[in-house]
Amino acid sequence: MDNIYFFWNTFNLVFILTGIYVGGIAVGGLVHAAVANITQTDDSGSGFFFRALGLFASAYLFSPIALEYFREFTKRIWAGDDLFR
Repeated sequence: MDNIYFFWNTFNLVFILTGIYVGGIAVGGLVHAAVANITQTDDSGSGFFFRALGLFASAYLFSPIALEYFREFTKRIWAGDDLFR
């Protein structure tokens, strides 16, 4: 039964961490689409810039949340607490 709880907590941690970064890239893509629509230019360099900016902004803004989930996960694994909370 502990394997199911371990899988669920691992899945939750991976989902939170990747969700933060994929969300940042998606927001950067939307900003690039808006800027490309306004300026009538479609440059791949600016697309990379806005996606990278979105990634770094999401990593900066949501790192406390991600670190809290990671801290809670490692505490449950190494301390032997109940995994399913």
